[in-house]
Amino acid sequence: MHPITACSVVGSAVVLYKLIQFRSLQLDVRAMCGQVRLELLNGRVKEAAELCERRRGPVSSVLHAGILKIGAPRSEVESAMEATALYELARLEGKLGLLATIANLAPILGVLGTVWGMILAFDLIHGGGLSDPTRVAGAISQALYTTAWGLVVAAVALPFHNFFAGRVAAQSRTLEMAGSVLVETFSEMERMGTKA
Repeated sequence: MHPITACSVVGSAVVLYKLIQFRSLQLDVRAMCGQVRLELLNGRVKEAAELCERRRGPVSSVLHAGILKIGAPRSEVESAMEATALYELARLEGKLGLLATIANLAPILGVLGTVWGMILAFDLIHGGGLSDPTRVAGAISQALYTTAWGLVVAAVALPFHNFFAGRVAAQSRTLEMAGSVLVETFSEMERMGTKA
């Protein structure tokens, strides 16, 4: 039971950390991209960069990386944004592996505890026969608690893991969209002859 309880404590800490981390990502991406695009199309590159610096988050970081490469070949701009996006996504994926491990390990520890408890229960039967069925039933009941506790921990950890993994995937699509908007904005600036 104690290792499973330790898993539940670590899992709860990870879930709380990830909830706080993802809460800080709440940013109106369309508005942010629109503001950056407007600044760039009006030739205010410095202001666009400062806007990205003021707003924290993966989208702002990717846009800022692209703006810093303004005037460079398109491949360099895309490469800078891609590298920043990979870094930001790696940060978001952090601790998800630990949560997945807890979701998989807790039931295994529970079954292991139950098997161990059943061994002890059969030792009681072997040593004293069925003269005291209450003791044997108590030992079996106690052994089954570990499986139940392991399943409870997994039942909480697994949905949170899947939820956070879904948020990371959604954020990846958002970063890709923001990068595409910026590259298109640079192309439009070139067509309009806007000075960088």
